[in-house]
Amino acid sequence: MTHFGILCPPAIGHLNPMCALGNELQRRAHRVTLFQVPEMENKLKTTQLEFQAIGGEEFTPGEIAKFYKELGAIN
Repeated sequence: MTHFGILCPPAIGHLNPMCALGNELQRRAHRVTLFQVPEMENKLKTTQLEFQAIGGEEFTPGEIAKFYKELGAIN
């Protein structure tokens, strides 16, 4: 059994396919840990993947929403 770590941007368009990949790896008897900012932990609980928080000092609660709001406002 291999232990895989998944790291991707905290955006649904990135997380959904990576979680599907992680679930398939688990189905094949591998261990999978998803590394993500703490703010995403509650959203990822339904994935059944292990969660490891990273970047908590850089990305405090609300930073992700703020970032995407600013990104959407760029002309």
